[in-house]
Amino acid sequence: MAADVTGSALIDVENRLTEYYGYDIIQYHQMLLERQYPKMPLLINEVHDDLVFDLPGSLAKDATKLIVETMREVPTLRRLCPEFNLELNVDASVSPRWGRKEE
Repeated sequence: MAADVTGSALIDVENRLTEYYGYDIIQYHQMLLERQYPKMPLLINEVHDDLVFDLPGSLAKDATKLIVETMREVPTLRRLCPEFNLELNVDASVSPRWGRKEE
C-alpha cells in the first residue's frame, strides 16, 4: 500500500508543482529531456515511502508546504480507490542531501 500511496503522490505532486510554477506537464517533461531544467523544485527520486526533491533555496518554504499538502491529499489515489479514507501523516525535512537532517 505504501508504494501505491507514494506513487500516486509522485504524480499528484509533479502535476501540482508544474501548475503552480506555470508549466504544462508536457512542456516540463520536454525541458527535462533536453536538460533545460525549469526554476522550480525537481523530483529527484523515490526512496521507499519518501519523495526526494531538489529545492532551490528561495523556493524551499512554499514548495515544501505545497508538496506536503499534496502528499496528504493524494487525490489520484483517492479517486481510484474511494474506500481509501485514511488520514496520512506526512512530514518533511530539508537538508543538503537525502537522509541527513538540516544543519
